[in-house]
Amino acid sequence: MILENTNTYARFDDEGNFVEYSNAGSLPLDVDEGEIDGYVYYRVFMQVPQNAVECPHNYRPTHEDIPILESIPDSELKRATLRMVLVAKEGEDLEEAERVTMQQLRDERDNVLMQTDYKIIVALESGGEPALDWKEYRQQLRDLPSTANVFNIIWPTPPE
Repeated sequence: MILENTNTYARFDDEGNFVEYSNAGSLPLDVDEGEIDGYVYYRVFMQVPQNAVECPHNYRPTHEDIPILESIPDSELKRATLRMVLVAKEGEDLEEAERVTMQQLRDERDNVLMQTDYKIIVALESGGEPALDWKEYRQQLRDLPSTANVFNIIWPTPPE
């Protein structure tokens, strides 16, 4: 899980039950807990599952409505945490995610091809033949959109 910082703070009662949110504008930006009007507020962190980072277009994020108060490991401080829940996209949502991801793949692939053009140009300008490993690598890049699993893209490794 990955924790993402938010600019929101939450207040809890003495038993650790959520009471309210606050933007806590009077707290310094670098504090994770602070006091406002006699109440202690804790910075809210969004707990993001790893697969949301690895494959963001395949999921629709939702989160629990109420943060929980938890201790920070190896610290005496506490933080408020909202757990993000991922719902796999289906039907038209999934088709749209595939289209968006495939276009991003093509754009990135085109960029990588342009960055490696010099290898081919230098070889041709010097009267030689481009190295076979570079020719194969560039062909793998051109084939990538038709061979890749759009939600688990494995890029070819460039030659050394």
